[in-house]
Amino acid sequence: MEKIVFLILAGIMLISVIPFTAHADIPIVGDVSENGRIDAADYAMVKRAVLGTYLLSDEQVTTADVSGNGKVDASDYAMIKRHVLGTYSIGGQEPSVSSPEESEELSSPEENTNPDGGFVLIISNPDGAKILNTLAEYYFEGDDVTVELEAGPTHYCKIYVDGAQLKPKAYLANRHTYSFTMPAHDADIRIELIRVGG
Repeated sequence: MEKIVFLILAGIMLISVIPFTAHADIPIVGDVSENGRIDAADYAMVKRAVLGTYLLSDEQVTTADVSGNGKVDASDYAMIKRHVLGTYSIGGQEPSVSSPEESEELSSPEENTNPDGGFVLIISNPDGAKILNTLAEYYFEGDDVTVELEAGPTHYCKIYVDGAQLKPKAYLANRHTYSFTMPAHDADIRIELIRVGG
């Protein structure tokens, strides 16, 4: 009788462990640091990989390719960073909302040989606002960045860089040109489309 009870308990314990261990090896898309969650460490690693100062393993490349385009690039970095900041969800996962300062722990002075600068990240661009020029993947601190927008005949655009509204430098029909000086960090751009007379 004791053997039967022991075997039943052992079977129950085995069944309860199997699903957990079966899922433990499935990588989380975006979890490049392999710590079980998507956080600032992940976007810092992807940023450094895109800049060529950090080499990702094959497994890390697979989890870093959030866009699914077969390569790790600025779009993957932007999606992971937006997930961490809570403005985007990767694969239906709850955004992490971690502090961007956590990523600084990854960089030691000898590893961080990049000049200051960053990516230009379009974090909000409504339908109807068209960016006409191509933005570089990376800008250095002090670079002039120009954004040309077309809004259509019934709308105009407002553009914000790191929360500050820019004034247009030029108007041409439905096109507006904005420019700003690249800060020593990523520049988050938010575009609003405003109906004329609304």
